[in-house]
Amino acid sequence: MTERTKNMPFTKGNVDSFQLNNEALALVLCQLRWPSLANLQNDSQLEALLPALNDKMVSDGYLVYSKTKNINYTVTPEGITPSEDGTIHQWSTADGKWHISLSIQFLSLFSTQYSNYQELDSRLRAVVGIIDEIMKVPVVNRVGVRYVNRLTLPQDIARLASMIKPEVLGYGALELPYLQSSMNQASYQIDTDVLQVRSGLLGPNQSPDPSIEPVAGESWVLDIDASRITSQIMNIDSIMNIVSNLSDIDYDFFKSISTEEFVNRFSDEEGGLEH
Repeated sequence: MTERTKNMPFTKGNVDSFQLNNEALALVLCQLRWPSLANLQNDSQLEALLPALNDKMVSDGYLVYSKTKNINYTVTPEGITPSEDGTIHQWSTADGKWHISLSIQFLSLFSTQYSNYQELDSRLRAVVGIIDEIMKVPVVNRVGVRYVNRLTLPQDIARLASMIKPEVLGYGALELPYLQSSMNQASYQIDTDVLQVRSGLLGPNQSPDPSIEPVAGESWVLDIDASRITSQIMNIDSIMNIVSNLSDIDYDFFKSISTEEFVNRFSDEEGGLEH
């Protein structure tokens, strides 16, 4: 089989690839969304499929189940108003490394202890196969792949200026005292794909995502999220090709803004983790 060509829009292949340990990688998440479907108009229709879904999830090692309400927030002149918008069904592995969230219009697979892309590919293929077989999802209209990197050790945060290019550091690059928090945001359009990037300093007990446990001290976060709006007919290989391309974009951006010192600090000599 011919090795596929990697998508490298930022480095154009001029920066060597590298493998990192998972010390700085706090979250990896893939999400598929689909339009409103005639057979999945409300939670009760999804609830009717739960026995079959649960059997498949358990057989794939997702033994822990829970459900929660999806909360939307609306900004009005009176303030922020929360409202319930359906149920999210959740499964996770017993060790808590992998999690699935499922509603009538989206599927998310994420890990807070990511090991390698091959495992992500294998697990996502299996879960997409389940929703194809049981939920009869015929088309996907959005695919997203997100990597959240987080530095929490004071000595690493103190070395940011030598590990990350200064343009990404925002106010942090000024090296002024008393900075409590700072968040920068950028958006890139790569053909049909969009890359959203957030980076900055978070104060104590703050987290960039509800899935990530906050830490007692300050942290620095690089949140890289590539997505594609599409009308992809349900085909597992085609969807995984989109996922792979979006992951390439995330990784290539990361390569373009990190320095050799970052690579040396977090390199995986055993070659275990690929972004």
